[in-house]
Amino acid sequence: MTLLAGKQLHRLIDAGVIDALHENVNAASIDVRLGHEFAFESGACVAYLAEKDSLVLMPRRFEIGEEVRIEPGAFFLAHTLETFNLPDNISAEFKLRSSVARCGLQHMLAGWADAGFHGAQLTLEFKNVTQQSELVIEVGQRIGQMFFFSHGPAGANSYAVKGRYNGQRGVQPSKGAR
Repeated sequence: MTLLAGKQLHRLIDAGVIDALHENVNAASIDVRLGHEFAFESGACVAYLAEKDSLVLMPRRFEIGEEVRIEPGAFFLAHTLETFNLPDNISAEFKLRSSVARCGLQHMLAGWADAGFHGAQLTLEFKNVTQQSELVIEVGQRIGQMFFFSHGPAGANSYAVKGRYNGQRGVQPSKGAR
């Protein structure tokens, strides 16, 4: 696998692989922003990592620039404003911006997008790991960056063939483990 850099990342934007802003291209990544929809836990519940998920998440929509307050210990889902259309020879990985992580927001490490992930915004899993501090984030804020990797064709293993979250817009709760 080869990590793509600046000029190649600009070409990905021009080709519609990601609808990011050219100004958000870095040396080897593209900054992505928080979308409009967040899903927070609603009351006490039990989550089963089996065929069906039972974690109750209540989605709420916000406007660009609107503040979202995250209580200490809170788990929530969010999504990128950017939409991905990965071809069968490019995969991508989300990493939280260090300035955001230093405030106590943790990404739960499920930010891989396989080749063939298309027509979809990436759902992100976060937790406020502080014990006493409420965190404030904004819709449209740069939250992390995507790293893009070029590799051989995915073929029958492509996410376009096997994936369950293609075409998702906004927050997508778990469809359960298989």
